[in-house]
Amino acid sequence: MRCLIASLTILLTLPAARADDVEFCFLFCAVKRPVVDSFCQVYQQVNQGARDSVAIKTLPRAPKVRLNANDVLYLCKCKGWDNPICRK
Repeated sequence: MRCLIASLTILLTLPAARADDVEFCFLFCAVKRPVVDSFCQVYQQVNQGARDSVAIKTLPRAPKVRLNANDVLYLCKCKGWDNPICRK
C-alpha cells in the first residue's frame, strides 16, 4: 500500500507534457527537453558606453571584430534588437 501511495505521489508531482513535446510512449513516455540558450544567460555586453568604445578602438583588429560580433549577436538574439544586421 505504501508503494502505491508513493508511486501515485511521484506521478502527480511530475509536470504534464504537451502532446507535441512527447517523442514516444511505451510503458513510459520520453519528453523533449527545451534547449537552454546559455549564451543569453551568461554573456555580458562589452560595449556599454563611450568609455568602452574608446577602449575597444585601441584593440587590434581581430579582437575588436570578435567583440563587436558577439555584442551584435547578443543584442539580436537575446534582447530582440530590430536591426537589418540581425537578418543576415
